[in-house]
Amino acid sequence: MIFVPFTVPGDRVVVRITQRRERFARARLEKLLTPGSGRVEARCPVFGECGGCAWQHVDYPLQLDAKREARPAENTPVQAKPSRLRVS
Repeated sequence: MIFVPFTVPGDRVVVRITQRRERFARARLEKLLTPGSGRVEARCPVFGECGGCAWQHVDYPLQLDAKREARPAENTPVQAKPSRLRVS
């Protein structure tokens, strides 16, 4: 599993791994090759700089789906699922 901020499911990207762990890695977005269908233009002029609006580049229905997946069901442990990434 690789966590890449500012990406959207379906994006084709070039990333640089910044942290490796046993079960996951973190990466920095280097280049957006092809935007995913759920990517929209962020409305905030400082999007990506201040960190206050992490979901603005994701289409609202896709945001809701991702947040529902991450929300725990009643009486079950929390298991957040990150964006679906395809590494190639």
